Amino acid sequence: EAERRYKEDAKPFDDYQKKIAKMSDQYVAGDPPQVAVARCVLTWLGDWARARAILGIMSAQGGFVRKWGLGVIAVAYLKVRGEPTLDGGNKKGVKIWIRRLARTVRAEYSTGTERSSRRNNHLYWAAWSVMAAAVALDDSDLFDWSVGRYRFAIDQIEDDGTLPLEMARRSKALHYHLYSIPPLVLIAETGARNGIDLYAEQGGALHRLIGRTVAGLDDPSFFAARSGYEQRWGGTLNAAKLAWMEPYYARFKDPAVVKWIRRFRPLGHTRQGGDLTLLFGRKKLVVE
Repeated sequence: EAERRYKEDAKPFDDYQKKIAKMSDQYVAGDPPQVAVARCVLTWLGDWARARAILGIMSAQGGFVRKWGLGVIAVAYLKVRGEPTLDGGNKKGVKIWIRRLARTVRAEYSTGTERSSRRNNHLYWAAWSVMAAAVALDDSDLFDWSVGRYRFAIDQIEDDGTLPLEMARRSKALHYHLYSIPPLVLIAETGARNGIDLYAEQGGALHRLIGRTVAGLDDPSFFAARSGYEQRWGGTLNAAKLAWMEPYYARFKDPAVVKWIRRFRPLGHTRQGGDLTLLFGRKKLVVE
């Protein structure tokens, strides 16, 4: 009953995120760009900005939803902000809103650090959302905070490529390892585009995590043995769970992810910024 109520309460915000992600992708894909679509995205963002949406006091779960939503909002704005015909006043209002959201999320994930949600995948997603906002706002303080949280995450990766806090998920250990990868890849990719090689941190620990997890997609026995539990998925393996493979493959040409990209394309996930095949995908893939 609690889950039913949660889904009902969250649906308007979920629908909003899906729509702005889809519309902003439509603008990126347009050739020539569809000016009306960019204006529509900004209107949707501006309406919520004027309402100071999702800035109030929230439950713990509400805070989780807010931090996921921040990334979606920031990336949607990033995709359309270069359209020269957009209203400057509306853009200013949206940026103020994004900054308030980012500072709220940063504050939430800078306190209560003894809680697992301030150290596990929730922190990684918060860091990614704040980094997306940092780029949208050209805010070095927010950017630096996200890099620091990324380094905290990378420090947790064991020599065998596992994350202790996600291994503790027992039958969902593999599921949560896979769920932990997208924000870390997106942060590392953003760092690379800003002159910081975050992929190489801690001897390439992110590559170890990815290698271990991708191997687990074919054979989860390592995770079963390590956790002591038979592995079960939360939902099904799908394009949303693997969308991060597009930017990762575009940079490293890792043959281990090719068959998954081919199987599930187009790869996309609202929380990862929309259609990542559109944004990063390479048409030519190496043979597995």
